[in-house]
Amino acid sequence: MEINQTAYIAAVFFPPDYHGDPCFSYQCGIGVLFIIAIMLVPFYIVITTGIKSVEKINEFPTSDYGKDLQMQLYKALVAQTLIPVLSLFLPFSGVFLLPLFEIDCALLTNSMMFVYALYPLVDPLPIFFFVRNYRNAVANIFCCKCGRENQIHNMAPPPEITSF
Repeated sequence: MEINQTAYIAAVFFPPDYHGDPCFSYQCGIGVLFIIAIMLVPFYIVITTGIKSVEKINEFPTSDYGKDLQMQLYKALVAQTLIPVLSLFLPFSGVFLLPLFEIDCALLTNSMMFVYALYPLVDPLPIFFFVRNYRNAVANIFCCKCGRENQIHNMAPPPEITSF
């Protein structure tokens, strides 16, 4: 296949039959089902692991500081799960499924490349928004670079943690 033809490879769900009438291609349908199954496996793993994580966080007796930190990390994990779901899985699922219903998805494919390129930039942001210690450490680094006072708030654990 020539390199200039590779951009046009796609599932043709309704190729013309011998009489020129559109006929459903079961090979393409089965291929899309396999792709959807491959995308559902990570969803299942993330959801079951998330549920078990919350149960374990609530099960073990820890200090308020420990529980607060664990819940901050859990919220960051949920946000970091939603980012690829909303920016990668759903748009790519749409690109695979919309042609099945004969819906043009050219606008979606053009914008998907932009979102796909931004994903590595956006993915680590939930850590800074949800985990107070990381946010304060990064703010401290930028304050020191700008010549401001070294101010770290809520970075040290409470006294009952350091007494162990």
